[in-house]
Amino acid sequence: NITDKFKYTGLFGRLSEGKIQNLKVEGKVNTTNNFVGGICGEITQNGTIEKCSFSGSVSGNKYIGGIAGKIYVSGTVKNSNALADVNGLDYGVGGCVGIVEIGGSIENVYHIGVVKNNASSSTGGILGRSMISTTQPNDNIIIQNAYHIGEVTAPVGTENITGEIVGYAEDKDYTFILNCYYAKDANPGFNGSVAKADIQEISL
Repeated sequence: NITDKFKYTGLFGRLSEGKIQNLKVEGKVNTTNNFVGGICGEITQNGTIEKCSFSGSVSGNKYIGGIAGKIYVSGTVKNSNALADVNGLDYGVGGCVGIVEIGGSIENVYHIGVVKNNASSSTGGILGRSMISTTQPNDNIIIQNAYHIGEVTAPVGTENITGEIVGYAEDKDYTFILNCYYAKDANPGFNGSVAKADIQEISL
C-alpha cells in the first residue's frame, strides 16, 4: 500500500522512454495530490506499460487512473487491466488512465470496478479525459479494444462529460475510440463528449 501527499504516485512515479511489463500489482494507492496510478503516476516520451494488472483501489485529486494517472507525449498502455475502485476530486479520472495529452494509446485493456469523481468532471470507465495541444497526425489519441464493467459516477450536471469509456475528449477530431464496450445494465449509458466512436453496450 502507498499513502503520501506527493505528485506522481504509484508503484512507479514516472516512466519515460522505457517499458514496464509482466507485473501483477495489488494494494491501495492513496494521495491528496495529482498524477496517481495503480502502477505508474505518469507515462511520457514513448514509455509503455504492457501485460500488467492492478487490483485494489486508487484515490487522489486529479489525473487518477487504475493503471496510470497520465499519458503524455505518445505513451502507451496495452494488454493490461485494472480491477479497482478509482476515486478523484478533480478532472481526469478514469478506470485505466486518468488523462492522455499530446498523443498516446490505450489498447486491449479492461477495467472492472467503480469510477467516481466527487467534485468535478471528465470521468470515464477507461479514460477520463483526452487533450490535444497541437494538430499533428502523430498527436492522435486512440482507445481501442477496451471494455468497462462497473459504475461511473460524477456530480450532477456533468453527464455530458462523463462516459462509460471516455469522459471528455477536448479535441474530438483527434480522439479515436474503436471497438469498445461497457456493461449494459451497470450504468446510465453516458457516452461523454466523444466523436468517431465505436462504443457498444453488452449484456452480462
